[in-house]
Amino acid sequence: MPPAARTCNRGGSKSSGRLSELTTRDEYLRWNDAIITTVIGGCITDEPVFLAVDAERLAQIAVTCDLCDGPRACDRFVTAVRERCVVDGRINVRSIEGVDESGRPLGVGFLAFLVLAAGERGAAGDDRFYLSLSKLLWPQRTQPAQNRQDLKMPSGERCEEPLWRVWNSWLLTQGFAPTARRGQGPREKFRMYPISQATLSRSEKIYLIEHVFGPAIEARQLSDFLDQEAFDFWLRQRVKRAPHLWQGITDRVLGRDRVGGHRFPAAFREEFLAECFEIYTLAVTGSDASAIATGIDTRSVRPTLGAGLVREAALDGTVDYRLRPSRPRRGRDCAGGRVVINDRSWELLASEDPQWFQPIGEPLPSLAPASFVVENYPGVASLDLPDRQFWVLAPDPTAPTDQLLVSDRKPDPDERVMVVVRLAGQRTDAVIASMQRLKELGFLDWQGNAETMPGWREYRRCRILISPWPSEAPAGVDPELYLRLSPEASDTIRFESGLRVPEERGAFMEGCLPDLSIVTEADPLILRIAPLDKHAPQETRELQGRRGQPFRLPPELRPGLYVLQGLSGEPGDEREICQRRLVVRAWQDLAIQRPSTGLWTSVAGAPRALRLCGPRCEADPACIEGEVAQ
Repeated sequence: MPPAARTCNRGGSKSSGRLSELTTRDEYLRWNDAIITTVIGGCITDEPVFLAVDAERLAQIAVTCDLCDGPRACDRFVTAVRERCVVDGRINVRSIEGVDESGRPLGVGFLAFLVLAAGERGAAGDDRFYLSLSKLLWPQRTQPAQNRQDLKMPSGERCEEPLWRVWNSWLLTQGFAPTARRGQGPREKFRMYPISQATLSRSEKIYLIEHVFGPAIEARQLSDFLDQEAFDFWLRQRVKRAPHLWQGITDRVLGRDRVGGHRFPAAFREEFLAECFEIYTLAVTGSDASAIATGIDTRSVRPTLGAGLVREAALDGTVDYRLRPSRPRRGRDCAGGRVVINDRSWELLASEDPQWFQPIGEPLPSLAPASFVVENYPGVASLDLPDRQFWVLAPDPTAPTDQLLVSDRKPDPDERVMVVVRLAGQRTDAVIASMQRLKELGFLDWQGNAETMPGWREYRRCRILISPWPSEAPAGVDPELYLRLSPEASDTIRFESGLRVPEERGAFMEGCLPDLSIVTEADPLILRIAPLDKHAPQETRELQGRRGQPFRLPPELRPGLYVLQGLSGEPGDEREICQRRLVVRAWQDLAIQRPSTGLWTSVAGAPRALRLCGPRCEADPACIEGEVAQ
């Protein structure tokens, strides 16, 4: 072989090696970008974002983003992570720290792999997380690793925790609410991050269908249709009556963590119960449990939308109730759907609350259960107003006043709510007696009651007097009413008052900032205000307070992007309990822009173009403020 040919051959061998390394690198980056795009694709501003990745979702991502065939998605993804993040038999994530050229975090693919392992936990539940991680990385090993040391995985502070922080920070800058949290106990400190994103493991899904939902449906303890709130109540009662139920499921239903020693965040509990509800709806259709767990079953939108109530009080004292349809999970687009009520068609429109549509229809003549036809909404055939003995109405946090009451959330401590009780049915006397009993025990108070609609009584301006309530309802109190009224610390930061920026969630005008309240059971509290705008650095501020006391933002906060962190504990020993994004806009940002086309009018019989502007455009002589231009 000629020397030149030999040189070319050696060079080709090195080039092939570099090409192979580049290919595996690009493979990971493609998965990383596809996962980010898919996870945030169905979310809207201020909505909690979960990095919920399992075998089924990986298959969907692979097909949607043209990465590979669905059945091979899990193996291809794990291989890409292994090639990028395992060096000499040890986990090493230094090459995926930081962000890419477009500012997106590089470590999301590895974090999604951890979440995948958390969802593959075996029958023993959370304690098998590292074993599951080892089996995914090295399936051929005869002795899988049992812990972090066996995995040759660096400590969480030097491995996955910085990646989680970059991911959470990036979500905040994009306007979403991050949900990944570290645990509090020594054993759960770092693995709670992925577990908090994988709400139900494969084995738990099978267990729920085969041992909880399936038998209950056969015994007619569960009807073929329940709305989300009725299902949540049934599952909570089932957990309390069955201490042998899987402990991990019990903890998440009740919102506590016996291992980590802390409560699960409200967003996580809501996502967990919503996923349980989704599994229940599949069980109703007779789907096979193993098919659901392995992702073979094709999930579809539930054919029926639920509905809540909206109460509107006019200045003349009249009260009207309207429907508020619930939206499918993860911000599904309404796709121009419409609801037919009394032969009139009403459009389904999104609201600021990602869980609900805007109220629709004319005032309801009664609150009797009813079903309405849904048109042009893929997979949905009807909207149902469920059969309720009572409704609990709390102020809408997105409304400018407290006159608009909605039935989509539990009350906060010291918050005014309203209870609407039906004056017919088997439980009427029990519910009315329970309201009186709760008042006698000092749990709540109200300012009178009246019948504003035939067959219904309103208990007006009910106020929760103590918090938290005991886990069990007192004797003589209806359990469902007690559960719906009991205040539940949601570990959230809530905006109160302030001047909002039109059509921009979480944004307020400079000098007109809102007061804040941290809804939690923790005490004392620290509010940390940290700037996220790197181009205009500002110092981090901290405000100290106690539960139930509002925090007043410094009025001198300059326009920019901030993250608000709620911390509990004494200074120096605090832990993060919630966070939220705040946008401060300058008044000059609201300058009215000149439209691209003018409005035509007529002056002295001749057509003229009328351009409506804000400040006069000095550079454009054709734009005359307040005048008619040729």
